[in-house]
Amino acid sequence: MLTWMKKRKIGLWIVSILASVAIWLYVTGVENPERIITVDSVKPVFVGEDLLSQRNLIVVGKDDLALRLRVKGRGLDVIKFQPDQVTAKLDLSDISKPGQYNRSYTLTLPSNLEVVDQVPYSANLNVENLISDAFEVKMNIEGEVAEGYIREKPVLDPAVVKIKGPESVVSSISHAAINLKLEKISETVNETFPFELIDKQGNKITSTELTFDVEQIHATLPVKLVKEVQLGIDFVNGGGATRENIEYSIDPPSIRVSGDQSLVQGLNQLTVGTIDLSTVITSSKLKMPITLPNEVGNISGTTEASVSIQIKGLVTKSLDVDQIEIINPPPGKIARKITQNIRVQIRGPESSVNQIEPNNIRAVADLADLDLPIGQHKIDVIVTIDGFTDSGVIGGGYSIAIEILPPGTPEVDGG
Repeated sequence: MLTWMKKRKIGLWIVSILASVAIWLYVTGVENPERIITVDSVKPVFVGEDLLSQRNLIVVGKDDLALRLRVKGRGLDVIKFQPDQVTAKLDLSDISKPGQYNRSYTLTLPSNLEVVDQVPYSANLNVENLISDAFEVKMNIEGEVAEGYIREKPVLDPAVVKIKGPESVVSSISHAAINLKLEKISETVNETFPFELIDKQGNKITSTELTFDVEQIHATLPVKLVKEVQLGIDFVNGGGATRENIEYSIDPPSIRVSGDQSLVQGLNQLTVGTIDLSTVITSSKLKMPITLPNEVGNISGTTEASVSIQIKGLVTKSLDVDQIEIINPPPGKIARKITQNIRVQIRGPESSVNQIEPNNIRAVADLADLDLPIGQHKIDVIVTIDGFTDSGVIGGGYSIAIEILPPGTPEVDGG
């Protein structure tokens, strides 16, 4: 019994649905009554906008323009209607200068439909000069690098952005900005960022009426390891002095440098130069430039070091030396010494210096590889001490006068 009643109920339900569909088909297909629908947010189409751009003009706020329509038509036509079948045109072709303009909408829609109402009927247009300018790009950095590291000035490419748009907007721009958040990083940042525009009051500009010559900015933010590095100096033994015979100091004793970890991590000392001890008589104070390896920065800012040297435990003596020899004279010519003796200063342990006599010292003028014409010349000499390895000549700059003579010139005393 229950099964039969359930089947009967389902049958009645199906019959009612079919009846409803039949009635709907009759009304829409046969009667086809008129209906009115509302179409919201119809965006206008701008006619002559290219001409406006050629005149360096632009409509400001055009993205905010829209209208609302009430459209009437037969039921089936309304059902088939799509909002994109409506076109609302605004003609800009006769606008030739900035100002406020009012233009009526020209509507186009399928012929079987008509507009019974629209809001608004016209548009108020604000036309401005279309200008362009270039603006600096700045990087806003939030956060810190890892301990023991330093960040340097970012390199931005491009460093300026060219912007085109309404005069009221472009003239309010202060700069373009990209944003970077640091989280204790220890490596250089090398990325591409979108940028935003900041006005002269520090506010973000959100205008959609601007165009740019680039869409993104490539930024390199160098992050360098910082290290305290000792300064050092090399010495060349000479004039009887070795490292054991000197006291020296360097001011400053160290500097702070920065660079890639691969360059700085193993950098323990910077050598500021080399000093020949034969040029130091008893003491000396020198200024020496601090030269860094390539791609290593000097963040201390000190560019030269003061080096003080003091000779200890040695004595000096001056002697007149007459053992002067000229070797390797120019082929086919005669070389004759004019200087007969030179005064030489020596240095060494007191016990050795007291034993050195002029006959232990030689001065040699080597003319090899010198293209000397006939005449007198001043020639440097090399002075050595024979038999006393712990002593040497100091001062340097020793020279003699010689004369180059043609072949066949008779020898004279001292020649």
